Amino acid sequence: MPDTLSDTEAAPLLCAGITTYNALRHSDAMPGDLVAVLGIGGLGHLGIQFANKLGCKVAAIGRGSENAAVAKKLGANVYNISG
Repeated sequence: MPDTLSDTEAAPLLCAGITTYNALRHSDAMPGDLVAVLGIGGLGHLGIQFANKLGCKVAAIGRGSENAAVAKKLGANVYNISG
């Protein structure tokens, strides 16, 4: 963590980061496996990045097309619109 980041600013990142990373770690996903991330919000944007960096293929799923570019920029291979 950068020294310039206060505890208050870092807390949400650590909470969301640990939550998302642990979900991937306990999923037994391996490099090359397909990981689906539902929602591109607070946890979803981290899930896309973590899964991508772990070498997984990432399918991001959202409600509308407005998040497609963001999801792909974060590392999603595919973006699908749900429902």
